[in-house]
Amino acid sequence: MANTPISARQAKFLTALMTAGTQSAAAKTVGATAATATGWLKQPAMQAEYLRLRREMLQHGIALAQKGTIVAVQRFLDLLEDHELYAAFQIQAARAILDFAMKGTQLEYLEEIARRLAVVEARLEQEEPG
Repeated sequence: MANTPISARQAKFLTALMTAGTQSAAAKTVGATAATATGWLKQPAMQAEYLRLRREMLQHGIALAQKGTIVAVQRFLDLLEDHELYAAFQIQAARAILDFAMKGTQLEYLEEIARRLAVVEARLEQEEPG
């Protein structure tokens, strides 16, 4: 979180905001007004915590999607090899497999760049006087 910690009420608001759909609905769950909620979301500590919660939710979603990856790719491979299907379905399956493979390669590349940048950043921090 940023400089000042958020209150328990603000934390409950953020949790509600993750599922409520609107600021007003989330505010109501903690007995706050929409204006109060808007003000809270302008605070750096609230923005940082909200971002952290959204990233955490996204990571959980990605993990769930990854659980089905092998089954999904196998299904596409089965479709690709099914000679009784229309060629259009086979092409769609092939595209999906290639798209998945390309995105995986790109992600690995980006992860390597991030690792290298972290090393450079650590070296620069060690060199700084102070």
